[in-house]
Amino acid sequence: MSHQLSFFDSPPANEVQEGNVDQTTRAERISKISWSYSRRAVMEKCLRNYYYEYYGGNKRTATQEANKQLISQLKQLKNRYARTGEILHLVISTYLRKAKQGIIWDENRLVSWAKDLFSKDISFSQSSIGNWKPTNEKYSPSMLSEFYYQDPTALSKCLFSQDRLVAAIASFMNDPLYSEFRQKGSQGNSTIEGFIKIRPHTPCLVDGRVDLAYIEDSKVTIVDWKLGNEDGIGDDSLQLAAYGLWAVESLKCRAESIRICKVHFSSQKIVNFECNSQVLHLARARIMQDAERMAFLEGYGKNACVEAFTPCKQTAICQQCSFLAICDDSKEITYA
Repeated sequence: MSHQLSFFDSPPANEVQEGNVDQTTRAERISKISWSYSRRAVMEKCLRNYYYEYYGGNKRTATQEANKQLISQLKQLKNRYARTGEILHLVISTYLRKAKQGIIWDENRLVSWAKDLFSKDISFSQSSIGNWKPTNEKYSPSMLSEFYYQDPTALSKCLFSQDRLVAAIASFMNDPLYSEFRQKGSQGNSTIEGFIKIRPHTPCLVDGRVDLAYIEDSKVTIVDWKLGNEDGIGDDSLQLAAYGLWAVESLKCRAESIRICKVHFSSQKIVNFECNSQVLHLARARIMQDAERMAFLEGYGKNACVEAFTPCKQTAICQQCSFLAICDDSKEITYA
């Protein structure tokens, strides 16, 4: 049977010798890829963003990139959605870890902390636009992209996001819908913000982070917190399936004994994701396809060949992009 090569089967020129493909070298490149859902999501959303995020702003790659320092700085920007989601995860994980120690933080303390963190972000962003330099200090304020790019409605948008964050924390603390997660997450055997790093019968590594996981009566429950409204499972199915791969690999459980819950605080909904052997098999296939594509792009990224990474040119995406200052295509779309 003849084999039809796809775009992603085509090797870089240095792997072709007398018309033969060095498959070992290709396999080695794929084996070095560390797949994560967040990395995949960036690649699917905008390839130009993918270059800036994983190569242009990385100190160890794309050494020929003339704008490396600026790109590295822009990587530290966070829009209001990303930042409030980050704070929500921090607050919930802290609550559960403290509860494990027998220390219960009440709603007022959690809300006050969250508001303080985001208020400092806003104040810092307003006062540091012209002289901002990222720091690595714990709980240091973040530069919000809405202020960095001088959106005239930045403050009102951020205050709205802060209200939504406060409502989500209050819901987590008080709504009976989440009582199981509060209780089981506070027990000794729970995993809170646990890092994934596995090779689940795939040629590449799979990494990420599980928000909450616990075992009860031989059944594994995995919970994924979302600040936004219910939107079904959508393409997040691959992220949730990756959690299932982690549970099978690390906890040595059957796929059918895994329960995965996607919690949407804004709409106060829990969406359950069906996990079974077939779903995980398909997830492995999709991860392998992604890894091939990532490996194919690796050489271009390391050689700072930015033209190989096509910008998406979609208004909604470009307006939220941290790299607007350096991407002419994003500027053209955003300021048209």
